[in-house]
Amino acid sequence: MSQIESVQYPKVHQRPDGRVEVVVHFKGKRMRLQNGSTFGIYCKPNSFPESQRVSQGMILAAEIYAKLLSGYDPFHVKVVNRFQGLSDIEILEKVITKKVEQGVSKHYQTQLKYSLSALLRNCSSGTVNSIAVERTLNHFTNPTSYNTMRRGLIVLFNAANELGWEKKPMKGIRNKRAKATLNKPIDNVTVLLEEIKS
Repeated sequence: MSQIESVQYPKVHQRPDGRVEVVVHFKGKRMRLQNGSTFGIYCKPNSFPESQRVSQGMILAAEIYAKLLSGYDPFHVKVVNRFQGLSDIEILEKVITKKVEQGVSKHYQTQLKYSLSALLRNCSSGTVNSIAVERTLNHFTNPTSYNTMRRGLIVLFNAANELGWEKKPMKGIRNKRAKATLNKPIDNVTVLLEEIKS
């Protein structure tokens, strides 16, 4: 089956919070897009007043459909070296900017910015490596905090890799398991029950 035969027309969906998404099904995958950046289209329906967002979403859907019919494949776009002259930290800052443009929640934005800020304190000359990552993570003795920071960094690194960044500074760094704590055995159950009754 050719790409033209497999292309479905994108659907426009308005969420309860008023934001519009264009849902694209392509090659067995589903994309929920709030702007046209994935397809190289400058169109941001949610930058318009709420009453105009659906109509702008329909315009975006039509432009995406036309691109797919022309043979455009968003999963196999040739990566251009857009990072020339940028430090690793500057690249990760661009990743956060891209995430914001995609309409991620404020809470998610805050988490990613905090992760980058913590990493920055352990980087030399804006260079990210496994040593800097380990120093950042080792600041957190609590396993939950450690693993939350690790997840935030993984999101940043994976998104940068998708844009052409070639480093894998998280390789080999695993989650931290919480130590199981055993409750102290009760010496005298009868006395304890009497205390509860009283």
